[in-house]
Amino acid sequence: MALAENSGAETGVIQNPLSSQTPEVLAAANAAFARADWEDAAAHYGTFLRGAPECPADVWIQYAKSLRACGRVFQAGEALRRARLLDPANPEIATEARNLAAKKVPLRTRLRANNPPAAQTVAPPVTSSENAATPTAPTAPRPGGGSLYCEWIWHAITVLCDGTVTCGLDDPFRVRSYGSVRSQTLREVFAGSEVQKRRSDLQAGRRCLECSMYRSAAGVPSSDFVPSNPMPKRVILEPSIKCNIRCNNETCNIANDPRIHLRREDFMPWPLFCKLMDEVALQIEELWFYNYGEPFVHPKALDMLAYARRLNPKLFLGTSTNGIMLARPGMAERIVGERLLDRICFTIGGVDQASYERYHKSGSFDAAMQGMRGIVEEKKRLGRDRPIVHWRYLVFHWNDSDAHVAEALRLREEIGVDEFRFMLTGSPMDGRSLRRAPGTPGFEAIKEWVTVQDGYHPDPFNEAGLFGEERDPALGRFRWTAKSARFTVPVEEARIRVRLARSSGSTIPSAKVNLTLPWGDNPAVVGSGEWVETAIPVPDDFTAREVPVKLEVDEVFAPIRHTSTSDNRELGVMLAMNGISPAANPYRSVATGLKTTPGTIQ
Repeated sequence: MALAENSGAETGVIQNPLSSQTPEVLAAANAAFARADWEDAAAHYGTFLRGAPECPADVWIQYAKSLRACGRVFQAGEALRRARLLDPANPEIATEARNLAAKKVPLRTRLRANNPPAAQTVAPPVTSSENAATPTAPTAPRPGGGSLYCEWIWHAITVLCDGTVTCGLDDPFRVRSYGSVRSQTLREVFAGSEVQKRRSDLQAGRRCLECSMYRSAAGVPSSDFVPSNPMPKRVILEPSIKCNIRCNNETCNIANDPRIHLRREDFMPWPLFCKLMDEVALQIEELWFYNYGEPFVHPKALDMLAYARRLNPKLFLGTSTNGIMLARPGMAERIVGERLLDRICFTIGGVDQASYERYHKSGSFDAAMQGMRGIVEEKKRLGRDRPIVHWRYLVFHWNDSDAHVAEALRLREEIGVDEFRFMLTGSPMDGRSLRRAPGTPGFEAIKEWVTVQDGYHPDPFNEAGLFGEERDPALGRFRWTAKSARFTVPVEEARIRVRLARSSGSTIPSAKVNLTLPWGDNPAVVGSGEWVETAIPVPDDFTAREVPVKLEVDEVFAPIRHTSTSDNRELGVMLAMNGISPAANPYRSVATGLKTTPGTIQ
């Protein structure tokens, strides 16, 4: 979008016609930019754009300039990418891209000094800690190189509830946006240049960041690299981003926050759905009726399924649900009686209200089970074999005991579901099950029913509550912790030393940290944009060379709430990794048998 006459192109002051609800925020950003207060400008532009992401590209360009001036080049690149999507012909984008490529960073972020207690020392300041902590980019080289393949872009496509077209099942923030069925046909989007570029990037070994759905191209038949034409074989359709419960994972916590709007519309409009189905129903093989949010909160969910079924009686229709909405009167009767679905996955992680609600917050275990039970009973009543009913039991450390497992298997038999799986998950990170992790006796006891969530792996650091390693020229090696983390620290000169930090910036919340040690608790100080070291004396009667430490943070923070990135991880603090080792999974050395009959739930 070109600047209007006298809009402030020379001074860099942007007038946004969409900002009527928050003019003071944009005004503050413009004023800070004019006086070259880059940190303040970036903070205000970021606040404004989180509420108005579809504003003119020029605002995103100003944001990118402010971020670059602060030294936050990764976030600047993402802001520039958003500007390019909004206005590809804007000449300012190419200019700023050259500045970023040349790393012309005239100013650096000034970091606040800390005044630690006498027992602590301050490490050198960080010049780009936020940049290092939350890097974002569309693609990244695959470790080890090699061509990649992903069926979700060659033979499938995802349509979000506001009409945005993306790929896969893990793009809640529309990072991979290829177009919109509001203004284009799906055929145009699927054959478009953005989709073709994504395939080319994968074949060149450039994976999508924050996505684990790709795989090595080795062994993939050449015919699979010929895209489905003219339509994908599978369409994933998101009826709504909203949910009726509040599951405790990073994405749901963001999606259900009323202050954050991930979609232009929270429910797919009926006319848009009909337009899309009229185009694709006879040309695709599968329609998956879910993505983020609970599909059956849409007031016309069953009508949508009926419309698709009427257009193509042979179309495979599948969905995933928490089950609660299906407990309402008449839902099971209509779904089974009208053959609206071929497959339903029920995600229910627990065997009673206590074990269920720790993850499925605000949910009812009885209602969820009744929703699943009702479908099974209606199938039996009508003598139908569809829909296939799959119960996915999410496994956490609070619902993984032998008694929980035995009760889940008993309920599976009692209800008569078609399929059942224990799903190992790493979200939330501090909720993961160590007892049932691969390599433990507990895993061996249930392995015939086990599946794993995309991205899950028994990495020892993840099991200890530590995210992947990151590096920064000033910080060195570090890892973000989750809300809690377990690790060992070497004893040096009768002390242990733990260095902690969080990204700097006025929008980043502070953190209080407690360290639990074999001899008691000890508070630790967290630096803002710089390391702060907490040195703790080791008692004379403690003779081991390493000290086990359990770290607890009072409040996690998600960068997407406080910075310009789409990083929705729930992070604790940054931990300097010098000499630090992750605590071992204790269940890998302790035998755990599986009871075959229900017992007391712990």
